[in-house]
Amino acid sequence: MELGLFQLENLILTRSRFCFLDVRAKPELSSNRAFTEIMKHAETLAVADVPAHLNKLNLPKEQPVILVCETGKASQAAAQRLESLGYSNTYVVAGGTRGLLAELSSTK
Repeated sequence: MELGLFQLENLILTRSRFCFLDVRAKPELSSNRAFTEIMKHAETLAVADVPAHLNKLNLPKEQPVILVCETGKASQAAAQRLESLGYSNTYVVAGGTRGLLAELSSTK
């Protein structure tokens, strides 16, 4: 399932329990302050390390996991892998960080 900017901001603002993972191969900084504020809530790791990382955290398989990459493609693949491992609430940021930045620039 995909999440947009509005849903992600609401989860952060309401301090909901979720695991937010940035799986970009080369995370880049942005001059967009709102984007930086959102991304500071994400933990950065390699996409291949996601299942082992969640296992290490003893994350309940029903706890929401939100994945973001640059375009959404790597996140989608990782989400499918997690679902096959029994994680029932996996979400992908629509369009990845590019999508977030586009939504943020259109809301100005």
